[in-house]
Amino acid sequence: MLRSLVGSEMCIRDRYQRRVRDDQFVEWTAPADSQIEPNNPSPSTSWSPGPHTLSPSTTGSCLSAHIGTGARIGQTSTSAAPAARMGAAAHDPTAMEGPATDRTGHRATRNRPPAPDLRTQLWHLTSGLGIGVVSGCVVTCLLNPWDRALFLSVAHRRPFLNRANFERPYQGIWQTFFQRSLSSGLYFALEDNMRLVFSSNLLAGISAGVVCGSVLSPLALMKYQLWGHPDESRSIPRQFRSNLRHGGPAVFFRGLPATCIRDMLFGAVFTSLRNMKSEPGEKTSFLLNCVAAALATTVSSPFNFFRNIQFAVTPSKKGKTMREIGIKLLREIQGKQSTWEGAAHLQSKLRIGWGTGRVAIGMGMVSQCYEYLSMYNERGS
Repeated sequence: MLRSLVGSEMCIRDRYQRRVRDDQFVEWTAPADSQIEPNNPSPSTSWSPGPHTLSPSTTGSCLSAHIGTGARIGQTSTSAAPAARMGAAAHDPTAMEGPATDRTGHRATRNRPPAPDLRTQLWHLTSGLGIGVVSGCVVTCLLNPWDRALFLSVAHRRPFLNRANFERPYQGIWQTFFQRSLSSGLYFALEDNMRLVFSSNLLAGISAGVVCGSVLSPLALMKYQLWGHPDESRSIPRQFRSNLRHGGPAVFFRGLPATCIRDMLFGAVFTSLRNMKSEPGEKTSFLLNCVAAALATTVSSPFNFFRNIQFAVTPSKKGKTMREIGIKLLREIQGKQSTWEGAAHLQSKLRIGWGTGRVAIGMGMVSQCYEYLSMYNERGS
């Protein structure tokens, strides 16, 4: 019995050596986890039958099936192909890894889906923008009483929770509806597409914030200017003509640097925090979105203050620079009698409080609405 097994092993090794020298036949090769060592032509004296050792009957059938047929490589059967690849892997460890390049000649990358074509990318961007605007419109309508109460509390210098701030909550909604819907809705569509371009959440948030802020800065300027008018006399086309007549086209770019820096900081913090544990296309947590938006709003609040000061200047006058505004604010804080009063003054100037909560809740709601509609759109398509 032992002699028969050793003879079979020597026969198998001899056939393997013939295959290495002249690769014309598809030979049977030992499994990778067997105890046969192809690089050792002589049988080991300490060899003992293992769990993968073939019996004489099995060895004979394998030899008769693959050696006796004399089938060439071009005529290899389906069952012989895996054995041929395993034999090549024993001679060359890289043979089992597959081709190193794809059909286009580029190096193949594992665990990464192929890049979508231009038509798919345009469809993804267009549908994302539409879903973002719809989500922004829904949330803007729901939170307009909060927005109006914030405006009235600042304009009349009274507490936010004063009952008078919540009377007629939807009056003047159309003056801020368009800008609010675009600013909150477009961000998630831009972020979603930028995450496909960049592999970093930080870069995706920065680019989305800069693009969104640059596009919507002129509209934000006119919305801020309309706050000083009565509700019945507010009109965006009228304000547009007034700015163009008194300040020229350059007035619409007032506060643009401060806006870009503000939205860049907001996007960097918000996108990095809310996508810490999620991949593109995965659903995020509402609470995590709210916390990330609150922190991002706090970090970017100084530049929001600089922008509001520049927006408050009439179109015919020259606005102040961010450096001049910052120096004046520091002097005001230093002029306070105590550190607590200085911190309270800074908090009131930066509007950290109810305004921060509005941004946090709003961004959290828009994110959930956007993700839900995106999943529904993908299922429908």
